[in-house]
Amino acid sequence: MQSQTLLNNLCLQALEDTCDEISWLEKYNSLYKRCSIQPEGRPSISLAFHQGEYFEGIDEFVTKYSNLIDPTKQWTDEDYMNLTD
Repeated sequence: MQSQTLLNNLCLQALEDTCDEISWLEKYNSLYKRCSIQPEGRPSISLAFHQGEYFEGIDEFVTKYSNLIDPTKQWTDEDYMNLTD
């Protein structure tokens, strides 16, 4: 859980970073890969839930990153809930 808390704090710091979008995406690419998964053909999924605890910073970071790399689809929590296999 301590590593998840650290990851959440890193995401919160990234969200406060004010550099331009391209630089931000490049700077935080490895963080994005650490706190999300992307099944083939599906949108990225935040790893914000861990052992029953929700980490809002991770969720907000993954949502922002995902929306910046694919601005044609602004994913919301409702979109994720409506996905079916």
